[in-house]
Amino acid sequence: MKVLAISGSLQQSSSNTALLRAAAATAPEGVTVEHYDGIRALPHFDPDLDGPEPPSEIAELRARIAAADAVLFSTPEYAHALPGALKDTLDWLVGSGELVGKPVAVMSASPGLDGGVIAGDALVALLGVLSAQVVGQLAVGATRSKRDAEGNFTDPDTLTSVADLVQVFAAAVGGAA
Repeated sequence: MKVLAISGSLQQSSSNTALLRAAAATAPEGVTVEHYDGIRALPHFDPDLDGPEPPSEIAELRARIAAADAVLFSTPEYAHALPGALKDTLDWLVGSGELVGKPVAVMSASPGLDGGVIAGDALVALLGVLSAQVVGQLAVGATRSKRDAEGNFTDPDTLTSVADLVQVFAAAVGGAA
């Protein structure tokens, strides 16, 4: 089973990208988690640029999502909303069909105690509009105290929660028991 992991953060030391690394490290046997790091290079959403021959970066994004068995998103929360880069990314997928029926899971992380749950919920709602099949969600708060000097999550409860989400996600997709 191939899972495409997409972080909504452009920040180099992102807690959300670190969550995706933890998901890859805790994935059950038979599940491969590949990180998509092309959000920074995507053009802002512009319907005039879309069509039979969209920008090459958009064509690649769509192809990678289509080739994945499932997609794992992780989003920060900016001013109680999704970051603009992630929203633009998802806008490029409206009507193109790659997420229709595709199993997805959502994680959010924040230095605040709520773990970016508002952005996570907004992402779940948006994925529903895109007809994706949301099979799990996790919010991780107080991230500064849960990561090491290299930015990796080391908190045992967080790692267990991520592993549990990936296991449930993989089982729902059919990639693990």
